[in-house]
Amino acid sequence: MSLRVLSESSAYFLIAHGSRDARSRQALEACTLLVRQELANHSDWANPWPQVGNGVLEFGDRPLSEQIHTFAEAADQDGIRKVYLLPLFLMMGNHVQEDLPEAVSKARSLMSSEVRQRVELVLCPALGTHPDIPQLLRERMAELPCDRWLLIAHGTRRSGGNEPIAALANHLGALPAYWSTEPSLETQLSAHLQTQLNPKAPDTLRVGILPYFLFTGKLIDAMGEAVSKLQIKFPTLQLEMMSPLNPSPLLAKLLLNLCL
Repeated sequence: MSLRVLSESSAYFLIAHGSRDARSRQALEACTLLVRQELANHSDWANPWPQVGNGVLEFGDRPLSEQIHTFAEAADQDGIRKVYLLPLFLMMGNHVQEDLPEAVSKARSLMSSEVRQRVELVLCPALGTHPDIPQLLRERMAELPCDRWLLIAHGTRRSGGNEPIAALANHLGALPAYWSTEPSLETQLSAHLQTQLNPKAPDTLRVGILPYFLFTGKLIDAMGEAVSKLQIKFPTLQLEMMSPLNPSPLLAKLLLNLCL
């Protein structure tokens, strides 16, 4: 995968949802470092460490617009002329469609007229839109051979909001499940998987559960506890829950490949 953006006059600002869980902040910092390393590995710049920062939409010490503004002002002082804003969001919900554009617009208004003329803020597509996301998930699934797979996302009650997850799961040959709405993990296990067992076969059905989330946190902890309880309820199934995507060099490449 080639990188589209390799300019010494560019800077990069990763945007995550944010969390009170310290592990989420650590994962964001790790992802930021991987992006910086990926840029350095593919450049011949005099400065081997490109300017890369990060911010959060929620649970930050300041509004996201102010975080972006501060980064842009610092970038301007270093002669940067374009700041790429990289959203680490898998779903195209209100955060991506409304909150992020609003924060970027407000950040522009906070910049002085001189800086606005010199520095361009470019809001890139969200990570979840990258066409290689399914391949990334397939590679994760290949790490743990299973008879059946469940792809679990947070889910939404908004009309049509879960259709992209259902389509992605179907593309992967998996069943979709949602944490906050139906069909839940328990529903899918009961309705589709337990009934597929051959009562005469001694082996259990190995079911992989792949969380469609970026980072480990309290929600993933709660999901793990729920899977442990479901294992007791469905003793004929062998439930295997994987970790979320988490920072990786490939994830950094996907982010950079979304730069316009």
